[in-house]
Amino acid sequence: MRLLFKTSFVYFITTALVFIGGGIIFYYNLQGILDEEVNEKLNVQKDRIEKYISEHDSVPALPYDHNAVDEIRPCVKPVNGYFADTVFYSKEEEEDLPYRMFIFSENIHGSNYLFRVSKPLFESDDLSETILGSFGIVALILLVVFLVLNYFISGKLWKPFFRTMQELKEFKLEGKRTIEPVKTSTKEFRQLNEALIAMTEKARNDFRNMKSFTENASHELQTPLSVILAETEQMLQTPSLNEEQLNSIQSINQTTRKLSRLNQSLLLLAKISNRQFEAGEKTDMSAVVNKKLDALQELITFKELDRRSEIAAEIKWPLHHVLAEVLVNNLLSNAIRHTETKGQLRITLANDKLVVANSGDPLSEPEKIFERFYKESSSSESTGLGLAIVKQICETCGLKAGYSYEAGMHTFAILH
Repeated sequence: MRLLFKTSFVYFITTALVFIGGGIIFYYNLQGILDEEVNEKLNVQKDRIEKYISEHDSVPALPYDHNAVDEIRPCVKPVNGYFADTVFYSKEEEEDLPYRMFIFSENIHGSNYLFRVSKPLFESDDLSETILGSFGIVALILLVVFLVLNYFISGKLWKPFFRTMQELKEFKLEGKRTIEPVKTSTKEFRQLNEALIAMTEKARNDFRNMKSFTENASHELQTPLSVILAETEQMLQTPSLNEEQLNSIQSINQTTRKLSRLNQSLLLLAKISNRQFEAGEKTDMSAVVNKKLDALQELITFKELDRRSEIAAEIKWPLHHVLAEVLVNNLLSNAIRHTETKGQLRITLANDKLVVANSGDPLSEPEKIFERFYKESSSSESTGLGLAIVKQICETCGLKAGYSYEAGMHTFAILH
């Protein structure tokens, strides 16, 4: 829900409740005023009756005073005057109409007489309905005008904020474009712009420093590792080495190769996390999968794997070509490496998914399959980062990576 809509909605509910509450209070106050006026008229009628009794010393005969007195009858006990509401049927209107009565007693020649006088309320009700209707129309017009004005005024007041939000959406750490502060007279928005500019500049500097550090560290590590590999390769060619020396040098060589792969993998993870690969590029996944299968065919043949593949033509995903090659290579290499000799290998590529499955024993901790440095076996060839890189690529590029084990098959699915 947008901020402007939220504020307008809150204002609308608050204003509506105020108008409703005010309308209720106004209605009861108006009703009290109208009832008071009717009561005064009934008291005047009582005074007329008392004046008549005083002047004539007798009970008035009905009809009296243009039918204003409804009833005169003897009563046993005197009655304290009280008001009451009732309805009478009107032959002219053919319906029950509201009336207000005043019931009291008078003593005439030692006998009590009950008097009942009444006044119609339908005129007061009509007046009340007219006034309340007018109030409701005015309140509705004010409410609509208030909401419209609030929408446009709030939209203008919040315009700098939305401009700043758009600037943030377009901001990229690896880009050269800086956030352009929006000119505004609102103090809070100026403070927000200043804080955002300072924050983005710091984030960009930190990003550049980290990028520089990872690249330099990788380069500085790779150089001595290459030297060690070259030296050990040369030493392995020395014919005078005994078996113990040969095994030691070979162990150094293998460990150095693993360390070199680990260094490259960590650098790749850092680059993916920092989004150093341009987005928006589309890669032909069919060509990438076929290329990697051709490159790994010798190993597949060596392990005598039963390979079956269903690869649709010209499947393009919004993925940087380098990341696509790393993704496919890591999935296929992992499947081939962990498949026993004469095992099964299944590859499927469609518009919305890439599935790589291989036969093998179940994992002891399948929930950790995509974690960094997790290795089911103690194989010296694995760095434990291949599937972690796959997961990182998927999270960065909007893909979904999943794993399942069923009927003796490990299945990795990448959903687009």
